[in-house]
Amino acid sequence: MLLHKYLIFETNQNINMKRLFLSIVCALCITPSFAQREILYNINIGDFFDSDANGQGDIKGIREKLNDLQFLDVTTIVLSPVYESDGTNAAVGDLDKINTQYGNFKEYRDLIQEVHNRKMKLYQTVNLQNVGAKHLWFKDSFKNTKSAYSNYIYYADNKNENPAFKTQTKQDVAVNLKNAKVAAYYNKALQYWADPDGNGVFYDGVDGFIFKDVQDKTDAIDKKGNLLKEFWEPLSVMLKKINPAIQIITDAAETTSFRQSLYTSADGVAAYKLQQAIRTLDKAKINIAADSTFNALPPGKYPVVQLENEQTVRLASLPKSDAGKLRVFAGLNILIGGMPVIYYGQEIGVKETSAKNVIDGEALKAMQKDKNSLWNYYKELLKIKITPALAVGAYRDIHNSNNEVISFLRIYADPKTEGNETVLVMINLSAENKFVILDRDKDLKISRLKLISGTPNIVFPKGGSSIEMTPYSVQVWKVLP
Repeated sequence: MLLHKYLIFETNQNINMKRLFLSIVCALCITPSFAQREILYNINIGDFFDSDANGQGDIKGIREKLNDLQFLDVTTIVLSPVYESDGTNAAVGDLDKINTQYGNFKEYRDLIQEVHNRKMKLYQTVNLQNVGAKHLWFKDSFKNTKSAYSNYIYYADNKNENPAFKTQTKQDVAVNLKNAKVAAYYNKALQYWADPDGNGVFYDGVDGFIFKDVQDKTDAIDKKGNLLKEFWEPLSVMLKKINPAIQIITDAAETTSFRQSLYTSADGVAAYKLQQAIRTLDKAKINIAADSTFNALPPGKYPVVQLENEQTVRLASLPKSDAGKLRVFAGLNILIGGMPVIYYGQEIGVKETSAKNVIDGEALKAMQKDKNSLWNYYKELLKIKITPALAVGAYRDIHNSNNEVISFLRIYADPKTEGNETVLVMINLSAENKFVILDRDKDLKISRLKLISGTPNIVFPKGGSSIEMTPYSVQVWKVLP
C-alpha cells in the first residue's frame, strides 16, 4: 500500500490491546442518534481552495481553511474522491494513491490528523461501480479474453468487445462487483483508508465513507442483480469490524422501495426525493417527500439531506433566487431532519460562475462580520441544531390553512428521563405575507412557545392559533412543558 515510510509500526500485543479497547469504547458511545448530530460539509477538492496559486484546489488548502469551517460549527468534512483517477472525477483509478493534483499522502495525513485534533471528522467519497477507460483492468481486458482482468469488467459479449459504459461519452466502464478478486481489492483498499497503520487506533483513518452510485445490478447486463446482498453489505460489515464507529452513507438513484433496501448496508442514505422537492419550494411536494423519507425509517438509520451537489445548479443560481429564498433553503436543509450536508460555498450563496476558492477573500470576512448575512444565518441555524429535538428528533407534519407555509414538529423522546422535547418550525415559502391558521395538536401548546430563531414580532395571539408570516420567514419555537 502507499507510502509505508510514513506509517507507525507497533507490536502485535499493543495493536490487539488498542483494538480491543477502542472497540469497547466505540460500541458504548457511538450510536445512530450521535451520528445525526453531525453537520457535513461536502468539498470538491479541486475547486475549494488553491494553497499554492497553481490554479488547482488542494489538500493543503482545505487544512488552511479548517478554522473557518469549525467557526461555522461544521463537524465533518466530506472529501470528493481523493485517490488517483484515470477517468471522470468519480471514476476509480488507483485506490492506493493520492491524486497528485491534490497533494501527497503526507499532506493528506496532516489534514486528517488536524481534523481529529479539532474533534472533527473526515469522510471520503468513493465510487466502486466504475473505472475509467484508461484503467488497467479495462485496457488489459478489452478485446483480450485471456487477460487476468477479463472478468473484472462487465462485457455484454464473449469477446470482450462490448463493455457496459456508464455514460455516452464512454469514459467509465462498469466493474463486475461479483468477482471475488475485485471485492478483495476493494476490501483491502478501504480497510487501509479506515486504518492506515493497521493498529486499531484511527487518528489517521477516515470516519466514514460515501458510496456513490450504489446499485443492486449493473444496467441490463447483470440480469440477477443482488449486489446489495453480495457486495455492499459484506463490505460494510468488514469496515464496521475494523472500526465500529465508522459511518457508511450510500448515494444512489432513489425510489422508496430501493431506499429501504439501501439501509441494509448503510447507516445513512441520500434523500434525493426530498432534495428535489425542497428545491422547488412547493409545499405539497415537500410534505409528500418528507413523509416518505422520515416516516418509514428502519431503526437506527437516518436520511442525508443535501440540497446542492456536483450535479445540481447552485441554489443561488436558480431563477428568481434572492437572499430571502436562500434563507428558506437553509432552514429546510438544516431543520427538517436527518443529517444535513452543506455543499462548499452554499453558506455564502456561491453561484455557478464563482465556485473556485469559495472560502477565500474579503467577501467571506465581510459576511462573518455582518450579523444579517447568509453566512451568519447558517451559523445561527447550526447553533440551534444541537438541541436534541432538532438534532435527532422525529419529524411530523402539522397541517395549516396556507398552501405556501410549511409547518412541522421535531419531537425527541429521551429514553433515560422519559421526557420529551418538541420544536415547532414554520416556514413561509413565498415572497408575500401569508396568514396562517395552524391545526391544534396534542404535542403542541401554542400558548407555551419560546422563540429560538426567527423574527420576534411574528407571534400567535394569546389563546389563538393564527399567525401572520412575513415573506420567506423561518420561525423556530421550542414548546415549553
